Amino acid sequence: MKKTLFISLLATSVVLASCGSAETTDDSATNDETSEQSNDENSDETSYNSEQEEELSRKQELLTSLIGDYTLESIEGMMGVNTMVDYSIHDAQWLANGSSNSGGTREAYPIELDNEDQKRLNSYQITVTEDLTVKFSVGGKEYVSVPFSEEMTMSLANPVDDYSSVITEGLSGSTTFINNNLYLFAKDGYAERALEGADELDVASDAVMLTYDEDSKSFELSIFYADCCDTGIYTFK
Repeated sequence: MKKTLFISLLATSVVLASCGSAETTDDSATNDETSEQSNDENSDETSYNSEQEEELSRKQELLTSLIGDYTLESIEGMMGVNTMVDYSIHDAQWLANGSSNSGGTREAYPIELDNEDQKRLNSYQITVTEDLTVKFSVGGKEYVSVPFSEEMTMSLANPVDDYSSVITEGLSGSTTFINNNLYLFAKDGYAERALEGADELDVASDAVMLTYDEDSKSFELSIFYADCCDTGIYTFK
């Protein structure tokens, strides 16, 4: 009887020990999974931070190389659904022309520019200061000032998709570069006529976007009407 009882107790002990071992193994596996997940998250965060630092360094290096003044070289405009205009400078003289559809045919027309127009166009300027602030001015009046920051300065009332004719798809407040374009500034909601002195094409503009194209080595300023399709693209070199 005692022998039978001893065997029974021994068997029970083996079973309990086995269960305890299984539970320990399960806990160890869970801990390993948690540890791996934590390591993955830390790795992703480290990678993201590293990319952000690289982008910031690239931005700082680029803007440092661009310190100075840049003058207006050309304007391309689209007004309404079918009117296009082009401004360009030749031998220190601004020339402009436009075209529009009439009866299914695109017809060109000249745009007369007087001395005041010439003077104003020559006063358009982008400046990168020593502290890497980027400014846009016309005739000495400042319209945009973008202090150096890790990300672009962005203030848009609507989703980016609503500005698809002007603003790049996928743009966000955390954007620095997309391909070889440095995104500096995007803002809408300007008060009525606030951009009047800078809106050469008179598109009743209330929004601005500023970028720098590394390939063409030029600043590009878009002055546009956010609710429609009227846009002027000003190129500075």
